[in-house]
Order: sequence, then C-alpha cells, then structure tokens
Amino acid sequence: NGSIVFISSLAGNVIASKGNSAYCASKSAISGIVKVLALEQASRRIRVNCILPGMVKTEMMGSFLSSLTPEQLGEDEKKYPLGYGKPQDVANAAIYLLSDASMWMTGASLVLDGGFSLQ
Repeated sequence: NGSIVFISSLAGNVIASKGNSAYCASKSAISGIVKVLALEQASRRIRVNCILPGMVKTEMMGSFLSSLTPEQLGEDEKKYPLGYGKPQDVANAAIYLLSDASMWMTGASLVLDGGFSLQ
C-alpha cells in the first residue's frame, strides 16, 4: 500500500482567469497525470490523488497580497466564505490523503478553497 499526493490549484481545474494560461495549463496537466497514475498504480495498491487549493496565505503569496490596498485585500478575501486558507489547511488535507482513512480514494482532485468555488 502507498499514497502519492500532488498539489495543484483551482486555476485551470475549477476556475480560469485571463492572462493566466500557462499557469492554468500546467496545473490542469497535474490533474490529468493524477488520473492516469491512479489507474496505473492501482494494481500495486498505490493511491494517487491531488489537492486543489484556493488562496493560501504563504510567504510566496506575501508579495502579491502586500501589493493590494487593505480595501482590495478585504474585498478579495470576502470571495472566500471561510477566508483565505493557511498552509496547515493544505497539510491537513494531505495528511488525510496519505492516511488509511482515504484507503478507497484514488484519482481524485480534492477542492480545498474555503467555499470560493461555490460562488
């Protein structure tokens, strides 16, 4: 038994945005390979899944978020009913996918976006 977890993005998988084609294409490619690998590794009892996070407050996002005015930041975060995510939120999803609790889950893309894609 084993588990492989990829981290992709909502971009290109659930949502699209102008001027973001290369990023969206690369993230969509990850979701595609997850499905193929899930089929190829199933006979070895290796599960392959993917996490699709929305906006997560990380150091990498710091420069982008700091370029917004406090008003712009507040308006953007309102798009997420549960607010922006934290790295720990993504880590917890990965823990689930790596654990035996997800033993019957493979080839899936888990949307993790604090409700953003519901709007």
